[in-house]
Amino acid sequence: LLAHADEFVRKNAAKTIAAALKLVKEEDTHDRIIETLVGPLKSATDWAQGHGICACIGAALVTTPFAMRAEPEVVGCINVLLKDDNVMIRQAAVDALAQLLIAQSKGEHSDDIGITDQLTQLLGMFQDSSGDIRHRALLVFKSFVKKCPGAVRDQLPVVAPALIACVRSERNITERCLVYAFELINRPETLKAFTSSRPSGVDSATIKQISEYCKRLVSRGAAEESDSEDVLEF
Repeated sequence: LLAHADEFVRKNAAKTIAAALKLVKEEDTHDRIIETLVGPLKSATDWAQGHGICACIGAALVTTPFAMRAEPEVVGCINVLLKDDNVMIRQAAVDALAQLLIAQSKGEHSDDIGITDQLTQLLGMFQDSSGDIRHRALLVFKSFVKKCPGAVRDQLPVVAPALIACVRSERNITERCLVYAFELINRPETLKAFTSSRPSGVDSATIKQISEYCKRLVSRGAAEESDSEDVLEF
């Protein structure tokens, strides 16, 4: 069913398999992940199967996040699918990548190196050749930063320039991302710390541009606007 022609069927099959993985004994989880997801993906012969398996990886990162994030082959599969020619597969990979970031950010053993690597991958999707993917990447980034603001706070020298570069083409969603990345609603010291620390790799002109833009968002009340477009739901 992961290869079914109907997208609705594929997505529901993905949710069902992901839920079943949660019931597998801990010592058997690795084998089931490889058997159910990684192996079939490597041998997939059409885009529908690749899309269904990628959707299942994203769903499994919700049901069994710590087992999934520990699988290097799962991470490798997501990174490969982000470069797929098919837009639907890339979109599913972007969603899975955001769930991977959430899994890496939460829990007792968060993975700082993994977060940096995968966040860089997600930021790179802001410049994808497809406008739909660029918008989706910003949407899932917003969902990620709302769930894990501390993880993004540590990465602002990389995140901020990538966001400000999107303002012209994707203004509304980019502004929402800036609101949450700089915690403009309830933690004003985040922006102050970023601008005063002069992070390496970010030139002074970009820091000034980001600071002034965020202050304008606050002054016009954009930080308090309603925000209902969240997409990371499985």
